[in-house]
Amino acid sequence: MMKLVSLVMLDAEAIATILANPKQFLKDLNSEATPVDLLAQVVTQARDFQAAHGATAPWLGYLALDPYTSEIVGSCSYKGNPTPEGLVEIAYFTFPAHEDCGYATGMAQDLLAEAFVHPEVNAVIAHTQPKVSASTRVLEKVGLQKTGTVEDPEDGPVWRWELHR
Repeated sequence: MMKLVSLVMLDAEAIATILANPKQFLKDLNSEATPVDLLAQVVTQARDFQAAHGATAPWLGYLALDPYTSEIVGSCSYKGNPTPEGLVEIAYFTFPAHEDCGYATGMAQDLLAEAFVHPEVNAVIAHTQPKVSASTRVLEKVGLQKTGTVEDPEDGPVWRWELHR
């Protein structure tokens, strides 16, 4: 099967390296087409989220790279460590210039594969706006099923998606 993305974990060391010299990081990846301000925004958000939620590896944010060009095409993350019930939530975002190329599907597949390596994970969940969209199609492709509508404190009513071990 063709690899759709390669993920780079945004752990504390990677975040510090990127924020100290984002142009050099992009040059080292041979990904100089990625806007530096976009990279800095994604990395800063990952750093702040991880600090606020006490997330630990591998339950962090990731940069998604095209495996053939090394261009950064999006980002994805777990939304924190698994809960005591064994639930872990995923999220993904493809940069607008790279939408409709399969990258979001690749990010979701990779996050699922990593999650289910860990025996404490019983299910992976995701939330989407309550309408059919590119994101709902991605979740269906990777095997999640819509289980209903829930109230998100930030987004209001959202559809909940789940895949159990």
